[in-house]
Parts: sequence; C-alpha cells; structure tokens
Amino acid sequence: MSNVTYYLKKFADNDLLLGYRPNSSKVSCNDEFVTAGDIIINSTTNEATIVSPLNEGKILTQASIKIIIRDPQQLDLWYLCYLFNGSQIIKKQIYSLVEGTVLRRITQSNIQDLDIPVISLEEQKRIGESYRIFMVRKRLRIHREEEEQKAIFNFLEKKITYVKKGNKDEY
Repeated sequence: MSNVTYYLKKFADNDLLLGYRPNSSKVSCNDEFVTAGDIIINSTTNEATIVSPLNEGKILTQASIKIIIRDPQQLDLWYLCYLFNGSQIIKKQIYSLVEGTVLRRITQSNIQDLDIPVISLEEQKRIGESYRIFMVRKRLRIHREEEEQKAIFNFLEKKITYVKKGNKDEY
C-alpha cells in the first residue's frame, strides 16, 4: 500500500499554477483515479483545477469531485476553472447552495445545480486562456520570491556568522 498516492490539495494547487492545457478533449470515465486533463473540484475549498500529466494516476480523495463534461467541444476547461476560482457569479451561487455553517462543502448535485454563464466557445477560450496565463505568471512570481528569499536569508546568515566570529565590519 506504500505506492498509493492520493491527489491532495497540494497537487491540485500545483496543477493549477502549471497551467496545463490538454491537447485533446477526451472524457475520463474513471471515478477512482485522475487523468491528465480531468477537471477536479475540491469540495472543501470549492476551487477547480485541471490535472497535469505530473499527477496522472493518483487516487481521488473524498474531498475531490471529478467533473465530467458531457460535450467537451462546448466548454473550455480553463473558463470553467476561472468560474469556480475567480467569478463572483459562481461564488454567490455556491454560497447559497452549499450546506454547513463553518465548512461549506460543495457536492456533485450542487455543481449540477449551478447556472453556468453560457457564452460563445470563442469567448470562453479567451477568458480561459487569460486566466491560465495569469496562473502561470503567478507560479513564476512565487518561484522568483522563493529564490529571492533564499538568497537574502543566505546573505544574512553569512553576515551573522561573520559577526559572530568577531568581525565588526559594517555591511
């Protein structure tokens, strides 16, 4: 059982920032495992992501809902991600549909009851691509900040070591 890997929130968050765009519009029918290109909703955060090839084959957790798009030629996946993650239109609907006072968890039936704004596929793709690029840029900003933090902390650590050895030079 040690080889079992679940599709955890950290993997979903990373997939979202990777900005994976599937080449094909295949429909995954496996309810237990994730496949690259699947759209997954985290039922505790109500956030959507598209599974990247890095996480293909991981097992869905109870907090994950796999969305099956009946006609993938009519709905852009990144547009749907934007709707769940950024659109107040959907956030307000989710808030009114979900149950719970502290933790408002969305269910499969709640998702089916959502009124998804219907716009042309061309416009969906423009919105979806803008959101996807935003997420990729966010990942790059996070990476730059982490690298900058490492460099600054390394510099400061060397200064502490330098001063601790009895050197009084200013920096």
